[in-house]
Amino acid sequence: MTFRALLRIGLVSRRSGVSIETIRAWERRYQVLVPERDPRGRRLYRREEVDRLRLLKQACEQGHSIGDIHTLSRPRLEALLASRVLAESGGALPMDRILAAGSSLDAHVVEDGIAEAAAALPPRRLVLDLLGPLLDAASSRLSPAPLSLVRYWVRVHALARQRLLPHGAGRPILLVESFPGELALPALLARARGLVPLPIGSDAGADALGEAAVATGAAIALFPGAPGGAERMLPPQVEAWALGGDPLPASVEWIEGLGELDAALAGRGGALRS
Repeated sequence: MTFRALLRIGLVSRRSGVSIETIRAWERRYQVLVPERDPRGRRLYRREEVDRLRLLKQACEQGHSIGDIHTLSRPRLEALLASRVLAESGGALPMDRILAAGSSLDAHVVEDGIAEAAAALPPRRLVLDLLGPLLDAASSRLSPAPLSLVRYWVRVHALARQRLLPHGAGRPILLVESFPGELALPALLARARGLVPLPIGSDAGADALGEAAVATGAAIALFPGAPGGAERMLPPQVEAWALGGDPLPASVEWIEGLGELDAALAGRGGALRS
């Protein structure tokens, strides 16, 4: 047995915000978590269990009893938390508040507003209902400096949520990015669908793209716009997809928006998160 990817209880406590004593009590009374043990008998936890503890803690802080919610799956916990966020905001996500903070370059309010929704919404809803529409609205309503601020925090929270999801068992999808995190939202959708997003810098060149596709066994290479001929370096078994862009050659599948991308990805991996 390997323990390399597992976490000890002290680190789990710090990351989740749940005390060590509470973690042990929840294990003993409700079997909320079932830790593995190292050769010395110390508890070891999977990374995704940290996120489950955090969700349970948030639900308890909203007034729910651990005895009532400990058997809920992660999607049901996320839906429970999301319903509270929507109720408190009158049924609307904090879009306007984030945009107003962005326009005044109030980084703290932008970060907190996105973090609040990110903590409550399931991954796909986070992308399709908040982060994607937020970027679209920011692009049309904000000047360059505020737009850059909003884009930065959107990427930060999308990448952070992606790291909390279990590792997918599906085939890799190459994300051909001009800068790190450019395809953070597609990456989160892919991870939520059980696929394995693998970023590769577009500056690596077309040859490197073809080599990466062969080495990883990728099923799809996703471009943030027209591939500009790079798709010709892909092996024939790898599909070239483009998220928007100019008119494309017939060999490239044009994906119009995140909703269409999510639907296309649904057929490539098992839907893991609502």
